Order: sequence, then C-alpha cells, then structure tokens
Amino acid sequence: MNTKEFSKEAISKQMKKICLSGELVNKTILCSLLEYLVVEKLAGREERLKGYTIGTEALGKEENFDPDKDPVVRIHAGRLRRALRLYYLQTGKNDAIRIEIPKGQYAPDFIANVSSTVEENNFQPKNNQATTEPSVAVIPFKNISGD
Repeated sequence: MNTKEFSKEAISKQMKKICLSGELVNKTILCSLLEYLVVEKLAGREERLKGYTIGTEALGKEENFDPDKDPVVRIHAGRLRRALRLYYLQTGKNDAIRIEIPKGQYAPDFIANVSSTVEENNFQPKNNQATTEPSVAVIPFKNISGD
C-alpha cells in the first residue's frame, strides 16, 4: 500500500504518536531514525535510503562512514523494526495507520492496520466465555529409552 491512501499529515501524526509512546519515548535514536525514514519517504526520496546516507544524515556518522564495516545502521533498523512490532501489538493495536520497515530495506511502508485482535476475536472458548486466565496443556511423556 502506498502513501497515496493516507495523507502525509496523517502519516506524520502517526509517526509522532509512535515516538511519544511508551515503546519509544526514551529511545531518541530510534525516534530520530523513524522520523528520518518517514520524512524521506514522504518527500519522495526513498531511493536515498541507503546505509551510508542514513548513517551520515540520520545517525550523525562522519563522511568516511562505511556501512559495510560498521553495522550501526542495520542494528538500529532492526531495533526499530522490533519496537514497531511491539508498539502495534500493544499501544497501537487499534491505530488506523501501520508504519512498517520491511526487512532488507529502509524505506517504510504505510499500510492500513488490521488489528492483531481480529484473530483473537475469531477464537472463542467452547463455553463462549472469554477467559483471562492462562492455561496449560499437559501431554503425557512417552518413554523412548526402554528403561
């Protein structure tokens, strides 16, 4: 899904909401990275979202920065992906816009958020009562050692 389905203002508002959330509020590097990636994509400059450019422009690395030798961009991108997944599992599960950074690239995607609770709502216990208590399945052990 491309940005044409959401206004730039709505996407920017979603980005700011994520950065103010409990998952990212104290993670300034991740928020700066998210903001940089979103702004560049919205400006139509996603072809510039490469390791070197992100390292020098978003993370403040020197001009001699080599993303092949220094994995800092990949590391922070991975941390950001995990933080976004966590955000959408918890705080943002009902947000209309989902910002994702697909693995293997840095350009974010802006997609309609299909709440993760849809699958949970399709599951109903046999007695049709929602359960909030944890449950454990116990499967008998099979003796395969012969003693």
